[in-house]
Amino acid sequence: MMLISKTRFIFISSVFLTLVTAFMSLHGLRQEQQELQNIIQSISGYSSEYNDLKEQLFEINSYIRELEEENLQIKTHNQQLEDILFARKNNYLVAVNLRGADIPVLSKSGFNVEMFDRAWKELGTEKMMSASESFIQAEKELGVNALVIASIAAHESDFGRSNLALQKNNLFGFGAFSPNPYEAAIEFESSKQGTIYVSQYIRKHYLNREGRHYRGETLRSININYAADTGWADKVARIMSLIASASITDEEFSEWEKLLDRN
Repeated sequence: MMLISKTRFIFISSVFLTLVTAFMSLHGLRQEQQELQNIIQSISGYSSEYNDLKEQLFEINSYIRELEEENLQIKTHNQQLEDILFARKNNYLVAVNLRGADIPVLSKSGFNVEMFDRAWKELGTEKMMSASESFIQAEKELGVNALVIASIAAHESDFGRSNLALQKNNLFGFGAFSPNPYEAAIEFESSKQGTIYVSQYIRKHYLNREGRHYRGETLRSININYAADTGWADKVARIMSLIASASITDEEFSEWEKLLDRN
């Protein structure tokens, strides 16, 4: 048997120990690597959950914003309805109490097509129904009170029965100056066109502070330059009372009051 020298033995032993140490270090590194991978996977899982939660939170916030916007729209819509109802009630009370001559013509009536149509039927003046929509349009586009304009038209045309109304769609007798009123009166394609035309004229010349006929913003003020009859405004006001009274029932008026009190 060949004996190993002490020096060689020590050398081999050192190499062996070094290899063992290196192997153990490598094993340790691999364990650390595995632990790191486990940690990374764990973090990745949490990160994925975090992203999911973040996305859900975003969706919840978006939904909350949508609800808030819808709520604001509902509140705005309800306020608009309340304003309409308030104007409708005030105009009704002013009209039925024969105070229409002093109502601001540039104000909201709160009336609608259905109310006018009901009034014409109740009064037996269905010929006015073709103009109901135009009275509402005049208010929306020009700010001229629909009840006032409708009452002027009814007064001037004998509730749509005049020759000018029937043959020239001229509910207002507009342009019907002497000595030949019928020939001088303007002919319109429709009662709607006539209503908008006259409403624009009144808005520009009678209700505009720069207008040549401006004397104020009530029927009584318009009367000064619009009609030779000094009682014209009061006559129109009586028509307002008739229309308003025929447009609703006492039960409906009570409902208005309840709704306004509730709000």
